[in-house]
Amino acid sequence: MTALSVRLSGKVYASRTPGCDHKALGSLEFSIPEGQLTCILGPSGCGKTTLLNIMSGLDPDMEGTVRVGDGAPDGHAIGYMFQTPRLLDWLSVIDNIRLVMDKEAIRSGRAERLLKQMRLEDVMDAFPNRLSGGMQRRVALARAFAVNPGVLLMDEPFISLDAPVANRLRHLLLEIWSARPTTILFVTHDLHEALYLADRVLFMSSSPGRIVLDLAVDLRRPRDPNDPAIDELAHSLLREHPKLLAGLAKGSSEEA
Repeated sequence: MTALSVRLSGKVYASRTPGCDHKALGSLEFSIPEGQLTCILGPSGCGKTTLLNIMSGLDPDMEGTVRVGDGAPDGHAIGYMFQTPRLLDWLSVIDNIRLVMDKEAIRSGRAERLLKQMRLEDVMDAFPNRLSGGMQRRVALARAFAVNPGVLLMDEPFISLDAPVANRLRHLLLEIWSARPTTILFVTHDLHEALYLADRVLFMSSSPGRIVLDLAVDLRRPRDPNDPAIDELAHSLLREHPKLLAGLAKGSSEEA
């Protein structure tokens, strides 16, 4: 069953100066089946965050359609994890989680279970400014799953973290995803991260962004971030598409 369907003919940011409008996204179309973890990877400025904002409903000003689940108004909640944790410093860790939950979910103890899964049960009454950056991201990750989303959008959520901390968070993401099957769309600029996490990677062109390669990642799960097979796949992919990380795939109409 399809969890998310996107069909866009473009996204333009209007300028007050005639002739200076910015086309952030070109024509693109894809669908994500339920339970798939898909990464979107592309060069800086290609419109990855713009695309997530459109899919989340934060930016409805676009040309095209986005369909979540079966379209039922009460059907598929959308979660969104941003590049920064966006926690409220005047609320405790557990209250930051409960903030997005309804009364029934709060009474069920979901917040406590999520924090325990994130290894944060000892700091649930602490305030976010007392936590390390990695711990704040874990709280944000727990909050993203707190609404029990049908679709979870993640915009480079582990960016700027030290490699060991980022790897720990990637592992936690996969652990909670396997326990709570959720359709995830994960934006990254890191090819290794994408191949470690994803069932599928959508590679975008430079601005205006469009899909230049749709890659199924045929690696067994569970995966180890240090598995040589990940590096072998990355090297093979870049041998075939040497300009892929610049937004060009072999056979692309823009390829030089």
